[in-house]
Amino acid sequence: MYSSLAPGYRQIVRAAPVWQLPDVATCPHTAREQVSRTLRDWGLPWMVDDATLIVSELVTNAAKHGRAPVWHTLRQVTLHDTVVAVHLAVGDGGEGWADGTVHPADWEETSGRGLEIMDALAAAWGHRRLASGHLVWADLLVSS
Repeated sequence: MYSSLAPGYRQIVRAAPVWQLPDVATCPHTAREQVSRTLRDWGLPWMVDDATLIVSELVTNAAKHGRAPVWHTLRQVTLHDTVVAVHLAVGDGGEGWADGTVHPADWEETSGRGLEIMDALAAAWGHRRLASGHLVWADLLVSS
């Protein structure tokens, strides 16, 4: 579900580093490996499939539509209502887009479904402009 509000966290439980992804050709693969390894290290292996799919889609969009540098990070957080979530964030040096509207791809299209996939898998997601770029984030629930 798209949210125009920035996510609100009560506590950051764990935080991964911010990874820079300089090689556009391999950055989705690298991001998937980093997220998979981190979630397994955190004892959250059941989240790997959804999280790596989302980070792959977001990094691909950033590499295709944004501007270098492309980067990503993830955190395990406690939300305002004590629900635990994994917060994924992908950023780039581009300007982003005007709104969070998900425009469904036509059935015969072979691309353009990244935000639809994220919308289906994430409990909440959104985007915002940064001083030097654009950020897209998604929250996946660990517990409710």
